[in-house]
Amino acid sequence: MPVITVSSAQGPRSAQEDRVIAATIRAAGRAGGHLIALFDGHRGAEVAQRASETAVGLFQDALNRRSDDPAGAFGDLFAALVEGSRRRLAGSTASLFFFRDGGGPAWAASLGDSPIATVDGGGHFVFAAGHNVRYNLRERSAATARGAIYSDGYIFDGRDPQTGLQMSRSLGDGDLDAILDRRPEIQVVTLGPRSAGFVGSDGLLGPMEDHQATLTRLLQRVQAGAEADDLVSDALERSTGDNVSAAVWRLSATSRTNPTAHW
Repeated sequence: MPVITVSSAQGPRSAQEDRVIAATIRAAGRAGGHLIALFDGHRGAEVAQRASETAVGLFQDALNRRSDDPAGAFGDLFAALVEGSRRRLAGSTASLFFFRDGGGPAWAASLGDSPIATVDGGGHFVFAAGHNVRYNLRERSAATARGAIYSDGYIFDGRDPQTGLQMSRSLGDGDLDAILDRRPEIQVVTLGPRSAGFVGSDGLLGPMEDHQATLTRLLQRVQAGAEADDLVSDALERSTGDNVSAAVWRLSATSRTNPTAHW
């Protein structure tokens, strides 16, 4: 059985807008597994809260309908989450990871910039794409092609440039609907018996850090035995200035490497 730990801290923010859950998915035959879902809210927690309350049921129903097609089930889930939040001014990221006890294929689905990091079956580090226009130039170009104006790390709707957003994809943010992409990126990763990983909010990352280097270091810590509390404490010690949440998973309690192997 996999080991999953979850942790959150409000940090210096006035409210906790992250929502993170881990659940066992009951579905027919081989279709069951484990779902980790993280929603990092902004402009209020309304959208993140609602998504966290409905995601497990929506995904399980979709997986049963689709007869063991997790990518299709993620497509159905995100369609429902997007439609249910499109008129809300609050917004949220959505990063989800689905895997099974015995390894094999796992599915990562991301909308926004909450990181998903995985050690695959070959020991390679795999990171889901982050839809943050500060560092993802492809996403920035796509947003400007939809009519966005980019300025100082944010995109604005050129017709009403009152509200800016760092992300080119999100749930909610109804006033920015014209410039946002609502489609998740779905990635398949093949897991092995020593695979591990985490899903986190962007509070794991300091605003002035090299994000790729930080994610790599955190994934090395997970590979060496760190749990969710350790990643959250790491971010608080670096004063990243945000809500911080993480869910850490590994396929078995014995899949940790020697803690000194990476240092």
